[in-house]
Amino acid sequence: MTKQPHVYGFHKIKHKASIALLVTLVLVTLGGFVLSCSSSEDSGTDSSPTTSSSISDADGSDSSVAEQNTDNMAGHHHATVREVSKDLPIPTLTIEVSEDPLNGWNLYAEITDFRLSPENASTVDIPGEGHMHLYIDGVKTARLYSSWYHISELAPGEHTIKVTLSSNDHAELAVDGEIISDSQIVLVPGLPHDNNGNDGSISEDDNGHHHTSDDHHTIDSGESSRYDADVADADTTIPIKFFEGEEHTLKRVTVDLDSVVALNVQTDISDSVHVHGYDVLHSVDKNQPAHFAFNAQIPGTFEVELESSGILLLLLTVS
Repeated sequence: MTKQPHVYGFHKIKHKASIALLVTLVLVTLGGFVLSCSSSEDSGTDSSPTTSSSISDADGSDSSVAEQNTDNMAGHHHATVREVSKDLPIPTLTIEVSEDPLNGWNLYAEITDFRLSPENASTVDIPGEGHMHLYIDGVKTARLYSSWYHISELAPGEHTIKVTLSSNDHAELAVDGEIISDSQIVLVPGLPHDNNGNDGSISEDDNGHHHTSDDHHTIDSGESSRYDADVADADTTIPIKFFEGEEHTLKRVTVDLDSVVALNVQTDISDSVHVHGYDVLHSVDKNQPAHFAFNAQIPGTFEVELESSGILLLLLTVS
């Protein structure tokens, strides 16, 4: 009986031919890819996807700045000014600066149509979010990541407080070339030079309290002050008690300008009660309370403290 040809041999030949054809196609494809990459390197082009944003320079001229996508942080660009996209709501910014009752100034910034994103600071721009920049007298002082910020003591004189909106990459945001910002003038009172050579400068004692140079210009406890008044004429009497070992709550009291204010201070510490700003200083000890009055003719907020101990008893606002 004649044997039939083995079918397996035929399929094996066809299979080898198919493998050879596949290998050839792969080699051709890889060769084209290598050639393409080589051409790209020679020409100096970058195949990374880019997005283009409109940037305005500080002098108002426009330039097109290419920024690589967020996957390539090496392409991150720090711009000076960036126009808010016409497709987004226009953010607004309003600030208010008020004197802190204890020291310095409190800044409040109200913004709309803009999200504060401190977690993304110094990264790529994301429209509609970022932070704020604080300028004092034209000098960038701080980044603001929330609506409230405390400004420490300012020297006597006039100061310009300015806040701007900034993108994550620190570009100032603008609309039609105008930077989104708000500013406020702050006037810090300074005492003029007097015959004793005091210049009204501010200093800080060992207890962290701030004083003007006239606070300690040689007044003695019980020395007359031009603001002294009779206790019997007091419009307001403020009792104050401070005893060591007992809980003390700092008082904050507001009185009328040009009214007569009396203080009645009781303590077990031998010291002097000092009303800052008025040059009023009276002795006090456990056997003798300090009971005195003065004319509240200077507006503002003033510390009342036990002078030598540096213990703050009262914040008195005259308005």
